[in-house]
Amino acid sequence: MTRIFQWVGRENRTLYWVAKEFNKLSVKPRYANEWSPSLISFIVKNHCYVGRHVYNKGTYVPNPKKPLGDVTAAIKRTIRQLKPESEWVQFEVPLLVSENLWKLANQNLTERGRGKSKEGKQIDTLLHGRVFCPSCGRLLSIYRDSNYHHLIYYICATRSQGWKHKRCSIHSYRIDWLDDIVWDCVYALLKQPEWVEEELLKREANENIDELRKRIGIEHQRIDRTQAKIRRIQEGYEADPPVYTTSEAEENIQVYRDLISQVEKEVYRLQEIMAPTNS
Repeated sequence: MTRIFQWVGRENRTLYWVAKEFNKLSVKPRYANEWSPSLISFIVKNHCYVGRHVYNKGTYVPNPKKPLGDVTAAIKRTIRQLKPESEWVQFEVPLLVSENLWKLANQNLTERGRGKSKEGKQIDTLLHGRVFCPSCGRLLSIYRDSNYHHLIYYICATRSQGWKHKRCSIHSYRIDWLDDIVWDCVYALLKQPEWVEEELLKREANENIDELRKRIGIEHQRIDRTQAKIRRIQEGYEADPPVYTTSEAEENIQVYRDLISQVEKEVYRLQEIMAPTNS
C-alpha cells in the first residue's frame, strides 16, 4: 500500500497508471478481480493508513427512491448514509504512511480532479447519462479530442479503461451528430399537438399515481408502528413480573388491532383507485 502513496504522492502518477501497473505485476486486490482507478482512489483517501481509523461511521437505511411493491431489485432496497459525527468511534491502528505523504497524494488527486482537459468547465451535452453503448450496454461517457479540442465524442467507458483486459471496440460518436438527431426528433414531435396533449395527460396521471403511492406508504408505516406497539404489549405481559394484567393486555391489543384493520381498509381503497390508472 505504501507504494501507491509513493506513486501518487511523490511521483504524481495517475490512478489509471497505478491500476495498470498493479495489474501488470499480477498483484490481486482483496475484494475485486482487478485493480481500477476508483479502487486506488478509495485507498489514497482512506485515513486508516496514517494510523487513524473510524468505526460506526455509516449505516444502511431504506432507499426512499425505491417504488412500493417493486420486486425487480433494479433499485437498491437500502442506501448507505453517514451517521452523526458524535456517534463515530475513532481508534488508532498501525501507521503505514506519514501524514505529509498522505496529504501530498490527496492534494495531487484534488488538483487532477479539477478537470484540466476540460479547463475546469462542465461539458453540456443532451444525452450524457442517457445513451448506452450498443455493444456492451454500458453508459457512454464524454471524451474530448486531445488534438482538436472543439471535437467532443460519446465513447464507451471501457475504451478508456486500459487497466482492463477486455474492452469494448465500438466506435465513438460525435456529440453534435447524435444531439442534432435527437433535437430533430423532438422538433418533429412538438409539431404534433395531439401527441403533446396526450403526453401532458400521461404526466398528470403519473403524478397522481405518485401521490397515491406516498399515501399508501404512510399507511403502511402506521401499520408497522402499530404492530410494534402490539409486540411491546405482548413482551410486557410475558415479562417477569408482568407489566400488564391479562385484561389490560387484551384490551390494548384489541384497540391496536382495530386500528390496523381500519388502516388496511384505507390501503385497499387507495389501491383500488390506483388499479384503473395502472391498467
